Amino acid sequence: IHQDLAYAGVPAELILSNVEICTDPYAAAKGAHALATLTEWDEFRNLDLPRVYDAMLKPAFVFDGRAVLPSEALKKHGFDAFVIGKGA
Repeated sequence: IHQDLAYAGVPAELILSNVEICTDPYAAAKGAHALATLTEWDEFRNLDLPRVYDAMLKPAFVFDGRAVLPSEALKKHGFDAFVIGKGA
């Protein structure tokens, strides 16, 4: 992601101060208001949704760009969930 942003002309100091690489999805969720699923990797299909929700700031948004997360389960656990390409 750092290279993609640099290629797009984003200054290095802005990238380094605003982009954090996390080792797992739960670390990425901590303190976030929104998550975006942009891959179909299996590790994102079976997330512990209550754990993710508890780690996030509220309101907690999920934008699922690959339709890999169960939208009804997301809503059940309190997320404002949007499956990109399927409407609200």
